[in-house]
Amino acid sequence: MRVDHSPGTIFFLKEGDRYVIDWEATVGFSELLPGEVAKLPDCEPRLMRAVLVEAVFYQTGGYTEDDFLCVTLHHRDQNEFLWAYAPMGSNAERVISNYLAEKSVEIRERAVTLKVRKGTASAQPNQVEIVEFQHWGWVAPNGAWLRQGSTSGRSGG
Repeated sequence: MRVDHSPGTIFFLKEGDRYVIDWEATVGFSELLPGEVAKLPDCEPRLMRAVLVEAVFYQTGGYTEDDFLCVTLHHRDQNEFLWAYAPMGSNAERVISNYLAEKSVEIRERAVTLKVRKGTASAQPNQVEIVEFQHWGWVAPNGAWLRQGSTSGRSGG
């Protein structure tokens, strides 16, 4: 249960013959949360666990529909979000576009882990570029985060 008493999910990973809590996935560990983009050093990619939502917003920041795929990213609070842009032809754009193109997908919202960086010099403060698609969901495949032992950074707890 979260602080606001809403239900939460605890993720477990199998480590040998036992199960351990995947703390980072459970709390939504992120090196960057939507309200923190202004603190980001220019061009330095940060890990972000977010909920990806289909979107269209190409009016500012030098992002065009011909050159970028637009989505929004939020972290549990849908009212605090980022406009995120994946360059056309990038792995991130291909993976996300394939998901959005699926005819069977009715709800165009999905948990994702990726790396983002601050947007272009002309971008709005809530615009970021998707640098790397890591994986769908917040749990790393095969417990990769657990093995790396990463426990520092921010979470949306």
